[in-house]
Amino acid sequence: MIRLLIDAFLDSVRGYASAGRDWLYSAQKSTSSLGGGRLRIAETTLLRARGLRHRMVFERPVISRSTPTNRVVLAALREIEILARLSFADAKQLSEARTLATLFADCLDNELILGSKTRLSDGAIQLSENSERPEVRDMLRLAAAVLAHLSTEVGRPQTGQVPLAWFVNLERLFEGAVRRCLGQVLDAGWSVTGPRESTRWVFRDRSILSANPDFVVSLNAQAVAVGDAKYKEWEGSASASDLYQVLIHASAFEAKQAFLVYPANHFFETALGKSVTGVPTTLFAVDVRQLEAGVRQLCHRMSFQPAKFV
Repeated sequence: MIRLLIDAFLDSVRGYASAGRDWLYSAQKSTSSLGGGRLRIAETTLLRARGLRHRMVFERPVISRSTPTNRVVLAALREIEILARLSFADAKQLSEARTLATLFADCLDNELILGSKTRLSDGAIQLSENSERPEVRDMLRLAAAVLAHLSTEVGRPQTGQVPLAWFVNLERLFEGAVRRCLGQVLDAGWSVTGPRESTRWVFRDRSILSANPDFVVSLNAQAVAVGDAKYKEWEGSASASDLYQVLIHASAFEAKQAFLVYPANHFFETALGKSVTGVPTTLFAVDVRQLEAGVRQLCHRMSFQPAKFV
């Protein structure tokens, strides 16, 4: 699950960087013969007293990317380097973390290199509580989890209470990991979207009861299949409510197939056949330790990639 946490964090950082990193204005002090900002009288007078009459001290506002949010993100990306050494992150995750870290290199300072990771993790939690953007709030919480999971500093003494606890929504983590793997293995022309990008009304005339499935698999922008992730114990079957939900979603999107995905320790498949709505429905269980391999098998069974899996 640590690797799934890292995957979710890297995915959120990619989206954050693509939308544009946070920035702020900061005052940059310079000494030059040519003024380029607000003159600092006292310091310029000292230069003149030393005989440097041709030089002046001034400051000007510049855009800085070294914000608290960007610093926390860089600290978490650097922490993945340590997690990789302990085999908690694979080579692909490490490579992506190093690539993303170069975008935040302007935030690196002595505090990030030598400072307390616990303090950074606590700061990430406080920043997430104050953030008004849901995607940034989720990214900061994941960063706090990455930083809090492993710390190389000397531990604080125990006082009978747990010094730090962090909570992760495993259902959302599993859902996001499956959707990310689907996007990675689908051929050109295929795409997968989540509930934020795909919403239809069940009662279209009155625009009530929205259908927003976890996965909408499309070919050339046409919905082919609709699926939901269920973080429940795999028992070889699905509850009536889960089946009703996915069938309603499939009907709302006019999809030809429906499927449910469960976590397990092996790959399993249960084909339920056509429902009364005419939509074939299949249940899948995927090994969370080899998630990409399980999702590839799911795509093969659903014929999402007939060219690749012959």
